[in-house]
Amino acid sequence: MPTFDKLNGEARTALAGVTDAQIRNLDADLEGENVIFSMPRYEVLPLLASIMSFIIGATDYVFSLLGVSVPGLYGPSADEQ
Repeated sequence: MPTFDKLNGEARTALAGVTDAQIRNLDADLEGENVIFSMPRYEVLPLLASIMSFIIGATDYVFSLLGVSVPGLYGPSADEQ
């Protein structure tokens, strides 16, 4: 998974340079001029991590339904053993 490793390294580098003041800034999702939601970035990051975890789990489930070998994401998968 060289692409994952590369992007993971880039994300960690970007997050290491974030200051406390930046992480407390409000992050807002806008639709035109209407604010859909607004919350501090430190609350958005765990939410994004949960969404990514769900997407990975759903992808594994769909792969298994299609008979595709599921890659090991958090260690070896049952298909790799």
